[in-house]
Amino acid sequence: MKPLGYGRAVAQPLRQLAHRFAFGALVVGSVGLMIATRFDVVPVTDLRTAIADASTPALELFSRPVASLTGLTDRIGTLTNLAAENARLTEQNERLRHWEQVALRLAAENTALRRQLGVVPDPEQRFLSARILADTGGPFVRTLLISAGARDGMARDGIAVTSAGLVGRVIQVGETSSRLLLLSDLNSRVPVTVETPDGAAQRAILAGDNSPRPALAYLPPHVMPEVGARVVTSGEGGIFPPGLAVGRVISVEEGQIRVEPFVDWRRLDFVRILLGTELHPEGAPEVSPALPVAPAPARSQ
Repeated sequence: MKPLGYGRAVAQPLRQLAHRFAFGALVVGSVGLMIATRFDVVPVTDLRTAIADASTPALELFSRPVASLTGLTDRIGTLTNLAAENARLTEQNERLRHWEQVALRLAAENTALRRQLGVVPDPEQRFLSARILADTGGPFVRTLLISAGARDGMARDGIAVTSAGLVGRVIQVGETSSRLLLLSDLNSRVPVTVETPDGAAQRAILAGDNSPRPALAYLPPHVMPEVGARVVTSGEGGIFPPGLAVGRVISVEEGQIRVEPFVDWRRLDFVRILLGTELHPEGAPEVSPALPVAPAPARSQ
C-alpha cells in the first residue's frame, strides 16, 4: 500500500498544471462560443435558448421584489408630493378666505356709501361671445375674423375683450361675421391711463405700429412711467369703456415707451364683444362681469 504522501506528491503537479492552463482554456472556450454564436451553430443556439427558458422563472422571481420596491418608492414619492401640495393649497385657501371676507366687507361698505351719496348705478355692459375664425392679418394690418355678425346683434365699434384684457374693436360687420382691428394695428389708437412713480394716473394714447408691443404716445415730456406700470383704458372719446385692462409697460428706452398687452395673441380662441350699456335693474350688481379687470401689482410674500 502506497503511503499518503505519495498521493499528495502526484496531485500537486496536476493541480499546478490545471491552474496554469485554466485561464487559457477559458479564453479558448469563450472565443469558441463567440464564433459558434456568430455563425449561428444550431446546437449552441438551442443551448442558449434552453438556458434562457430555464432562467426565466428565476429572473421573474428575483425581479418581483425589485419591481415591488420600485413601486413602493414611487408611491412614497407621490404621497410626499401630495402632502406638500396639500399644505400649499391649504395655505392658499386660507389666504383666499381672508381676502374673500375683505372683499365682502368692502363691497358692503361701497354699497352703503353709494346709497348715502346718491350715486347713479353704473350701466351694465351687453356683450356677445364669438369664436376667432381666421387671422386675416399681414405685414401691414392686424385684424381677426370672428363668427358673429349683424344677425347676432353685432354692431360696429363693439369692443373685443377676453378675461385677460382688451383685444381691439369691431371695424366691419357682415351678416354672419365681423372683422376686429387689434390694438397692435397701425391704425389703432386707444385712450389710456398709465401709472406714474408718484402714484398718479397719467393720460396717454396707446398707438399700434403692427408690432406685438404698441407704444405710448402724447405723454408729457416730464412724465416717465416705470417698467411694470399698469395701463388701462381711460374712457375718453366714448368708444372704449374706462378701466379695461390693457397691459404693462415693458420697456422705456430713448424716450419710447413700449407696452406688453395682457392678451396673448397666440392663444385667442374666443372673444367677448361689448355692445353698449343698459341700466342695472333694481338690486342687480353694479359691476359687470363682462369687463376684464386690470390685475393688481404682485406683492412679495
